Amino acid sequence: MANHPHEQKPLLPRLHLFEINDQAWFPPFLRARVQAGLTHAWTAYIPGLQPSSPAALVADILLRNIGPDNVPRYTYIDFCSGAGGPTPIIERSLNRRLLLRAIENGSGSANKSQNENRGDSHNEGLSYADVAKQADASQESTGNDSHNQQLSTDSTRDDTPSYAEAAKQISSDDIPRNDQGGDGPQTQQQESSNSTLEDAPSYAEVAQQISTDELKSGATKYPASFRKSNDSKDKDGHEASPSSSDSTEDDNAFATGVDFVLTDLHPHPTAWEEAARNSARLHYVARPVNAAAAPRDLVSQATSSITTFPGSGRSGPVKGRSTFRLFNLAFHHFDDAAARSILRDTLATSSGFGIFELQDRSLSSFATCLIFGAGVFLFGLPLYWWSPLTLFFVYIMPLIPLVLVFDGFVSSLRTRTPAEVEMLLKSCGDKEFESGKWEIRSGRERFMWPTGHLNWIICTKKEDA
Repeated sequence: MANHPHEQKPLLPRLHLFEINDQAWFPPFLRARVQAGLTHAWTAYIPGLQPSSPAALVADILLRNIGPDNVPRYTYIDFCSGAGGPTPIIERSLNRRLLLRAIENGSGSANKSQNENRGDSHNEGLSYADVAKQADASQESTGNDSHNQQLSTDSTRDDTPSYAEAAKQISSDDIPRNDQGGDGPQTQQQESSNSTLEDAPSYAEVAQQISTDELKSGATKYPASFRKSNDSKDKDGHEASPSSSDSTEDDNAFATGVDFVLTDLHPHPTAWEEAARNSARLHYVARPVNAAAAPRDLVSQATSSITTFPGSGRSGPVKGRSTFRLFNLAFHHFDDAAARSILRDTLATSSGFGIFELQDRSLSSFATCLIFGAGVFLFGLPLYWWSPLTLFFVYIMPLIPLVLVFDGFVSSLRTRTPAEVEMLLKSCGDKEFESGKWEIRSGRERFMWPTGHLNWIICTKKEDA
């Protein structure tokens, strides 16, 4: 069942300590700057020290371990997206590789100009300054489309919450379960995307909520969940409909790529909208999504892969795809009870999942955290000269690098080994997993010389592998 022969014995036992950046009392404007640093850790590329950005490395790992012929069989859903993290870069990098492969094989060339992503694979991430400037933007709408007017949550530097700060907004009384049917009142839907600092709980409270029996009882229903910034419209502004005269060549070429969906317990639709504008393959769900109780209609929509066909000016589904869940620098946040609930729901509603962490319980991981903190001091001034407040909390009162290093140490202690994840999977009571219908692969690959390693676990159903 398992295939991780190169797993190293961890230096220390797993300790589920607290991370400062996840606590409700941590100032949101500092949290946003710390999150910007974490995003940069995923997307940065330093020639000579890195073979590629860690986000681009994830795309390579998916392609190698799932296989180029099987990768397009999935729709990839990030259930803990935060403000976006590495997923937009993973999407761009993976689809670029699939497109180049299709071109080499003689298909998909008609869509090269529309789908080819800008830059080399190692330069596909945002710069540290770009990340910080986006986090520092004031609250404003990102578009004039009618569906954009529904977006009521703005991800800004001064009010950016942690993953868990929507727990009090997602109580069982506020959001109906699938067995109740329908949506809650419109006022509840609006309140669910307007969190405030006063009602922001800690990440620990959310993890506890995820592990309760109440959240295991059913999934939340979110009809018409997907949002896209580049909806297909005709010249009169109406939604374009599929035409039988459209060439199937575009459809076949477009089917070589894959779709990614951003979701979170606390959605960041403004940040996701900006990312979705840059790719017809990136979607998002604007309402809260609990990873331990995935909405079944979300899964059904994802497997239909609602998207826009390049060159034809129309939208339509790419059928026959399964769901693949992504956990990027997120799975270590959950205690065993919450992690087990998430894995149980994952096995029930998905055909595969991937856990990607930039740390583990090793000396090299602790050294990488120290190097990362030193890098904030080294590159802070040239990258943040335009933000005196950021410079103050980097050099005068160095809370940003201190929190990044401290939380990095704690994240290392929290990270599970592949064998520990497999033990959680075995305790989920899933009959298909127990019968050996799932396969686990894992590995550890260097993303930065000399100490930085990306640890990954990929689990897929054997009939889908």
